[in-house]
Amino acid sequence: MAMCAKCGLLGLRNETTGEIAEVDERTRATGEVGRNRIGPILCCGNETSFPQNAAQTKAELDKEKTCERFFHWRAGFSPKEHAQMIDFQSARDAQREREESDRRWREEDEKRNREWRQEDLRLLHADMKIKAIVPIFAAMVGGFIGAVGGVAGVLLGFYLKPK
Repeated sequence: MAMCAKCGLLGLRNETTGEIAEVDERTRATGEVGRNRIGPILCCGNETSFPQNAAQTKAELDKEKTCERFFHWRAGFSPKEHAQMIDFQSARDAQREREESDRRWREEDEKRNREWRQEDLRLLHADMKIKAIVPIFAAMVGGFIGAVGGVAGVLLGFYLKPK
């Protein structure tokens, strides 16, 4: 569970520059905004809003909740820098997922290629066996036909001989 007090996307608008700055430890602990800030504490992840009252803000900061944008606070970094860290981490995770997906695809492709090569070899061996057997079979059939023809000739010659 996430707590806003521990989130890096918690921010305060700086009165002099108008920029959103990091919420310091004292403000995170008490919910009280210092003098050099204007406006309430902001959720730069746009997940929640905070009341003006320090006690209610403190209660909201410490409430445990489910938050899609929660990113653990690192002191010294602004909400913008924390958002950039989130974006960088998301991009790195997406790249890792693409690489993993590509690796799985290459493995599956290699497996399919290996199976196709094995099938090609099996067909090649079968073709070679047929090519080796056909001439032998043809010679046997030719020999049989020749023998039958010879026998037929002898028999025909025997029966057709004038008497």
